[in-house]
Amino acid sequence: MTAKELIRKNLNVPNVLTMIRLLLVPVYVVLFVSGQKYAALVTFLAASLTDLLDGRIARKYNLITDFGKLVDPFADKVMVLTALLSMAIGSSAIPPVVPWVAVIILLMKELVMIIGGLVMLKHGIVVYSRLVGKTAHCVFIAGLVATYFHDWFVARCVGWMLTPDLLLLWLGGGVPPWEGRRAGVLRERCDPQSKGKGNHLTGRRAFWGMGGCPSPLFCRQGGLPAR
Repeated sequence: MTAKELIRKNLNVPNVLTMIRLLLVPVYVVLFVSGQKYAALVTFLAASLTDLLDGRIARKYNLITDFGKLVDPFADKVMVLTALLSMAIGSSAIPPVVPWVAVIILLMKELVMIIGGLVMLKHGIVVYSRLVGKTAHCVFIAGLVATYFHDWFVARCVGWMLTPDLLLLWLGGGVPPWEGRRAGVLRERCDPQSKGKGNHLTGRRAFWGMGGCPSPLFCRQGGLPAR
């Protein structure tokens, strides 16, 4: 396949939104390092909006591509981790807020989920997000956004062990990997006729796994809806 054919195949609205999200990462870094905390926050929120839109558009209009399956979750992780690390490191004009313990726990959790999901996939077990995992992610993002207003919370929550922003961050990020995932046996569910009609795996508790599509290969086989 030539470069033009590859571009033509993958050039659609969801993939453009995904690429915009990736391009917003350096924009966010420049704004944050220069001390423009709220401008950086607006950039992060704009990137989060593209993450919300691209998957819905792809599913609704059947614009799912292998490129999107690979790059969409990658762009999401990069943007969220960039925001989290920036609020843990701070800058010359912005003091750090997020404790490094929380950052390390989250990184270890992500690593466990990725490795565990791949290991389970090799054994014919695929993993997808449960409602608990999706809710925890939303709580975590809400807490991360709230950390940009940490000074406001500190001034109004005198005597609190944890301000509401950090409390949300710990609640969302503290959910164990096995609580937010479900799994099913690959051979029981790979039904091409049910492709695109929702999660179609026999429910079974999983100890490890990744959110969304556990593997681009499995998505191409029609096992789980992409994005």
